[in-house]
Amino acid sequence: MVNRYRCEGFLGVICQKGSSNNQELFFQNVDGPMKLDRAVLKIVDNKADCAVCTDDALCKKLVRKLQEYGCRIPEEIRVASMHDSIHMEMNNPPITAIRVDGNQLGSIAAKVLIGMLEGKKMPIKSCANYEIRLRQSTKRKKEKLI
Repeated sequence: MVNRYRCEGFLGVICQKGSSNNQELFFQNVDGPMKLDRAVLKIVDNKADCAVCTDDALCKKLVRKLQEYGCRIPEEIRVASMHDSIHMEMNNPPITAIRVDGNQLGSIAAKVLIGMLEGKKMPIKSCANYEIRLRQSTKRKKEKLI
């Protein structure tokens, strides 16, 4: 469910900004090597500028597969993840990712739950702080103009 909500939010902003929303390059349930191979082939064939994954484990596999196909990250394709972990930081190249404060999430959840148990009217949804960790996978060297 978390990944589905991440996708919906991401695609919603893409549509609002008027960016191309090529459904052919949108993949869900990439849960095996064959599905990953098909997705990477479409990404490479369509010369996608950036691949964004909702999950760090999938992102790591995607990067490995892109590199097997000879794609240079970030020179030919940029890669980012909607979930940060040590795997994103330690990858080669390090992957740009969104970090959410898990401690803060747990604290918010506990306060809401305790409030509900005490009979208080509590918000069903709330936001936690996040940070975008810009790393090598999305940075391109500036091209020199001649």
